[in-house]
Amino acid sequence: IAAIERALDDPALDTLHLLGHGAPGAITLAGTRIDEGLLESLQRRPAGKVEICLWSCRTAVTQSGKTFMQKLADVNTRELERISTGVGEFDRVLGGGYVGGQVVLIGGDPGVGKSTLLLQSLAHMSSEASAIYVSGEESAEQVALRARRLGLDSGSLDLLAEIQLEKVIAALDAARPRIAVIDSIQTVYSEALTSAPGSVAQVRECAAQLTRFAKQSGCIVVFVGHVTKEGALEIGRAHV
Repeated sequence: IAAIERALDDPALDTLHLLGHGAPGAITLAGTRIDEGLLESLQRRPAGKVEICLWSCRTAVTQSGKTFMQKLADVNTRELERISTGVGEFDRVLGGGYVGGQVVLIGGDPGVGKSTLLLQSLAHMSSEASAIYVSGEESAEQVALRARRLGLDSGSLDLLAEIQLEKVIAALDAARPRIAVIDSIQTVYSEALTSAPGSVAQVRECAAQLTRFAKQSGCIVVFVGHVTKEGALEIGRAHV
């Protein structure tokens, strides 16, 4: 509360946005419950002309405690920055390229060229943005040999040969790359689960954790997934 009051004392401040958890009229921020009564008391301060907006994961509340709602056509939008993959047809499939925080699943039969396509794309992108190739299918030496065979300029591309989810996320969090490829999602496992890599529970948990990282950090995360003859994503004995 003291930090909020100090912010409200700033004469140049017009609007104060606070992000917390909960529902309209009862949002928790840093362990403190902020409700309509507290909003009214803050608005009675000398610097009470500042509009306070409380944002939760579900809605927003203004200083009057009313739910913030607007017409879809009135929402301010901006053109998303597109990042080229370096492959024209790949860009076209993605709608012009990647966008920050995007999660993409590249599925296909084993040996169809998923890893080669993404390695070529990452090598191109790494010249302008930080990129990490997380290899669970092949060793670092195998990936390096493929890059040399393709004649790729991969001097700026980082490689991580790891399949433990917690170590992968820790490495990504430390490096903060613009894009990371997980090849493949079926090989990654979490120590929090006892099931084997590739099981339904493991793939679901690992995909959820990496997706959460992508959304929180703005990193583009690309999953490689094998599919069955029927075209379904292969996960252990289950198909998705």
